[in-house]
Amino acid sequence: MKTKTLYSNFKAVALGLVCLTAINGYATINYNVSFKAIGATTTLESVIVENTTQGKAVIVPAGNTLKLTDALSAIQQVNTDNSNQLICITDMQGITTVNFNAPRSGNIQINAFNLDGRKIVGMSNTILAGDCTYKLSLPQGLYVLQVKGNSFKYRSKLSILNSQASYAQLSYIGSEKASLNTMSKAKGLANGVTQMLYDEGDQLLFKGYSSIYATYVPAVLVKDSVVNFFFVNCTDADGNHYPVVNIGGQFWMAENLKTTKYIDGTAITIAAPLDNSTAPTANYPNNDPSKKDVFGMFYRWHAIDPSSNGNKNVAPIGWHIPNYWELNALVTTVGQGNCWYDLRDINSDWLNVDNTPNTEGTNATGFSAKPAGTFWGAAIDPNSANKRTWIWSSTPALSGGLPNVLFLDISAKYPNAPINSSDVNWITCSVRCIHD
Repeated sequence: MKTKTLYSNFKAVALGLVCLTAINGYATINYNVSFKAIGATTTLESVIVENTTQGKAVIVPAGNTLKLTDALSAIQQVNTDNSNQLICITDMQGITTVNFNAPRSGNIQINAFNLDGRKIVGMSNTILAGDCTYKLSLPQGLYVLQVKGNSFKYRSKLSILNSQASYAQLSYIGSEKASLNTMSKAKGLANGVTQMLYDEGDQLLFKGYSSIYATYVPAVLVKDSVVNFFFVNCTDADGNHYPVVNIGGQFWMAENLKTTKYIDGTAITIAAPLDNSTAPTANYPNNDPSKKDVFGMFYRWHAIDPSSNGNKNVAPIGWHIPNYWELNALVTTVGQGNCWYDLRDINSDWLNVDNTPNTEGTNATGFSAKPAGTFWGAAIDPNSANKRTWIWSSTPALSGGLPNVLFLDISAKYPNAPINSSDVNWITCSVRCIHD
């Protein structure tokens, strides 16, 4: 009996040691990733790494390397990174100061949910890149806070133990440009290594930033790697700077065009679209100016066609409206069966045809298409909201010609992203430019 007891105790200790060894860091994946800037600049300021398979992201400050690992010990580090990206400090009255670093300017959505997923309070506003601060007041309870911006998403749990609030309030305090040292300090990465959980086959999207430049690089890694960011200037007449991505040897804008001027500085007429109109105009998505930075502008073909707009050019210098063959090369490179999934921004609220949420996108190309919708004549197309984006080509229909022009249709209705045609006097589309 005594021998059996000793054996049982030994077995328990041995199993405990095995479990402890696993928890404390055994890894089958341990990839070191470094970064390099080439092209228009050789300086790299920061990198956002999105694991689109797992829905996680980390910021890698300048000079840091990235360690990808499936070790269980990385979980604590990743959780620490996420909480440090979204810093929440609650005072004795239950008022929470929310601080995070936004790597890019643009529209921010910040929402607090209770544990059953119901939104308690939220707001959307436009911020500048840097350290952003909000004030949040919540009744006692447990909550999840989510911040979603242009190319990043943060989440954090909130436990409000003491609060004098009977209802929720959220207000924006302001933002200030943060130095790279502040970013490093916020993440607590004195050793110069940022760690991220990674399983074999996970889809990664690396977003490199330097001054006015931004380049996206999609990858699935199987070993130690160097990620090269080829920086290319893509700046429109309004001074908007666009991220770019290389897909099959073509450099594409990774956001929709949002200029309100031609490249020579001439203003594009902004007007609500009309039925059966040849006016060279542009308009805001959903007729809402606040949506421009998220979805870009909508353009009538006559506004982007030089023969219709007085020989004007909407594209940034060194870029142009893609023709049919360039759009077709994009679809062929991605593969028609994968377009709906691999061209879509995973952080956008895409819907299926039946209006249910669709979360199956991978953005494996880095193209980052958002569901901008479209207009048919003067009316917003009710079948397009959060379900599709149409992207102009410069090519008349291959059969029949004008007034029909070809466009790329990325939508829930047509997952293979066909190149369709329609009467240019009736539709408005988004624009993605391609490098010369």
